[in-house]
Amino acid sequence: MAFSNLYSAVCRGKWFVSFREVESNLLLVNRLLEHGIDNQDNRILADREPVPLMIAAAGGRTARLSGGYADAPKGSTAIIPVHGTLLKYGTYCSYGTMEYADLIREAADSPNISSVLCDIDSGGGAVDAIAPLVDAILYARGKGKAVVAHCDLCASAAYYAASYCNEIIAANEVSAEFGSIGVMMSFPDYAKYYE
Repeated sequence: MAFSNLYSAVCRGKWFVSFREVESNLLLVNRLLEHGIDNQDNRILADREPVPLMIAAAGGRTARLSGGYADAPKGSTAIIPVHGTLLKYGTYCSYGTMEYADLIREAADSPNISSVLCDIDSGGGAVDAIAPLVDAILYARGKGKAVVAHCDLCASAAYYAASYCNEIIAANEVSAEFGSIGVMMSFPDYAKYYE
């Protein structure tokens, strides 16, 4: 159930996340904690909209694939979009790192894919979201595929995962940002409860 996975991650999780990422999600977190989100559709995002398979072929052309990496021309680069707040499991509003890791592994196993580009734009996320990405990146590297992190915002948990790639490249010279590895914890105030 997508709602309970997201709710559980928000309430119990340890987070490697930049403070700006926290601020951008406060409205959603408040609505979750107040149970103000309509829970009629419990399917995760990947059930409704599979993560798009993208490749860069020779000559720099990018293309979406509908039939899997087997349809990619030989020597293609798989483009994996690692965007937004990182959670281990997908929810109804975002893909999880388990889905991203599956795509990386699938690309690593394809003879048509020569390298993997992780297109990262994330301020971080849950600590338990890191391991699936790192394991998949190491799997791809072990298969002899170069893995490159192409980053706009790459902070906290996202930077932690990107550091396992062969190379990290800034997406641009204007707004690309890196850093902010830290842990955010919250402690509930039970004073009113104990009164």
